[in-house]
Amino acid sequence: MVAMLSRCYRFLCSFLFLTVVSFATISLSAQQIIPPKSIFPVASIDPTQTDFRDLQFLKQVLKDRQIVLLGEQSHGDGATFEAKVRLVKCLHQEMGFEIIAFENGLYDLHHAYQQLLTGKQTENPLKEALFPLWADTKAVDNLLTYITETVQSPRPLQAAGFDSQEGTIFQENFLPEVRQVLARNRIVLDDSIFNHIEQVVAGDVDYLATNRQDSTAFFRSAQVLYKALERLEDEGQVGFLRQVLTSWLADVNYTIDQMQKRDSQVQNPRDLQMAKNLIFLSNFYPNKKIIGWGASYHFAKQIDYQNTPLTRQCISEMAKTQKETGPFDLDKELAGAVPMGQTLRQYFSDRLYSLAFASAEGRFGVVGEDAYPLVAPPPGSIEKELADAGHNFAFVEYRNFGKQPFYSSALGNLPVLAPWPMLFDGLFFIKTAYPPAPLETQTVANQALLSDNLQKKTDIRAYATVAVQGRVLNQETKTGIAYATVALVGTSRGVVANSEGFFTIHVPAKGSDWRLSFSAIGFRSDTVFTQKLLKTQGKKTVPLSPKAYTLAEVQVTDKALTAKEIVKRARNRIRDNYYQQPYNQEMFYRVRQQTNDTVIFNEESFVWVYDDTGYQPAANAYKHLYGEILQIRNTTGNADQNKWEGVGSLW
Repeated sequence: MVAMLSRCYRFLCSFLFLTVVSFATISLSAQQIIPPKSIFPVASIDPTQTDFRDLQFLKQVLKDRQIVLLGEQSHGDGATFEAKVRLVKCLHQEMGFEIIAFENGLYDLHHAYQQLLTGKQTENPLKEALFPLWADTKAVDNLLTYITETVQSPRPLQAAGFDSQEGTIFQENFLPEVRQVLARNRIVLDDSIFNHIEQVVAGDVDYLATNRQDSTAFFRSAQVLYKALERLEDEGQVGFLRQVLTSWLADVNYTIDQMQKRDSQVQNPRDLQMAKNLIFLSNFYPNKKIIGWGASYHFAKQIDYQNTPLTRQCISEMAKTQKETGPFDLDKELAGAVPMGQTLRQYFSDRLYSLAFASAEGRFGVVGEDAYPLVAPPPGSIEKELADAGHNFAFVEYRNFGKQPFYSSALGNLPVLAPWPMLFDGLFFIKTAYPPAPLETQTVANQALLSDNLQKKTDIRAYATVAVQGRVLNQETKTGIAYATVALVGTSRGVVANSEGFFTIHVPAKGSDWRLSFSAIGFRSDTVFTQKLLKTQGKKTVPLSPKAYTLAEVQVTDKALTAKEIVKRARNRIRDNYYQQPYNQEMFYRVRQQTNDTVIFNEESFVWVYDDTGYQPAANAYKHLYGEILQIRNTTGNADQNKWEGVGSLW
């Protein structure tokens, strides 16, 4: 899922400000911003709190609204995530909203929800369909659980997506589904049509931007495929597949434009297609009310602001803290911006409600990454007025506001002077922000697939450990044995020696029955108690004696075996010919970065992995990989080293 992170996320990251800016020297008007009767206090943002009496005002505020868009100031606002989950549950239970549409792939979410309906999945398929910046948080996981629980209810909450960016579910299932639909309707296309498209579906868009012949062949093939679908009756599945194809091709074009450095204002092509997709969903599910989940920037009804000295000061401070080459130009970043909310407003008119979120204090940061303090709200900002009035949580209705601009941090936590009621219909205020709480992760991704023997092995993470360094030697030549395996007996921990036989492994500091196993091809294995090695003074060496292997006798005959005989013999020798342990590869992993002319190695690790489907070609081979980190070390100040409980980039 790493490659699937949205461009929206990368754009919004430019707004993640890392320092509190002092506004003592800035003189702004402190006049009252909020008109009377426009504030609705909210009791809680706890997603598990299902007493919605404090949210009953929404029934009047959102009366006759078909689409409600729930934004977020950045993708690192955990408090906002929690508030949105509670709002989603309220809108579903109290106000009849039946669809939650995420800023994720149109096909990905649709297919994942259809899989969820089968009830055959061991894990929630919606989790794979969502970007990790949401799926890996406790708040959104709570929402996915809620969606699952409503599946069998009389009025389920259905999950959907409106983004043109698709992920692994699309890559693995879209074309096979299209092939099935065409075959069912007796439409035959040449394999070359699918071959041209499949290469790009798998993620290889680069060659389209550099090779005109390949690009022409791809788009011609895509046109043939679309026309084939167009020949069919516009029933649900076919109409949906046509929209997915149109949406994905728009994203391919946008990607090519970016690679070729063609001018495209902000993310306008993507925003336009996302708006079209959401409009499509409103027609695909007629008479159903939809909740949108995504970034506030995309949901804005327009982009209108003043780039004041105060805003520029915030940007400058951010650049210093982030050690950027220089502050970004807000006017340049947002020049000509047309967010999807602007298109949706034109289509849905008063049936649309766009809600922004903002906070006055606290910290924020994308799940698994560093968290940073919010910029303090300046005088003349709505956040300061709400905080000074003593509100912890409040809903502000913009209906009765005038056109006078005021400061708010609803976009990227950046104080900006704008006529905010022209950008959004309302604001949900959360006084104290905090980053998303991550889901607890397991070292082994799918414990049920491991053998009983491995499940019984000791988890040495419960023990204090100490490093043992040594060298595995050839007993006869006294030279190091390259890549010898060193394993802690009774656990899943082990390492591989380097090319000269040197190794480092962490073992329990206490206990007399811990042993290390040493093995290498062409040598007799041996075990040594860890306490013996720990007590050894000086260099710690482990000699292994060479072992001669006698090959079994081979009979050569001129009689050919039948297929049945081959299968029978293979079945009888499965245990001899096929590896029987749960892990079938031991791999070395290294992160390398290049700065100017210097190469930096950030992380090194050994991992055990296995594939639950066997090793076979796939567009996304990593999807079925499971594994365990045996040993990891950060060799430099890696920015990611604290991510995912110290795993760093290896996550």
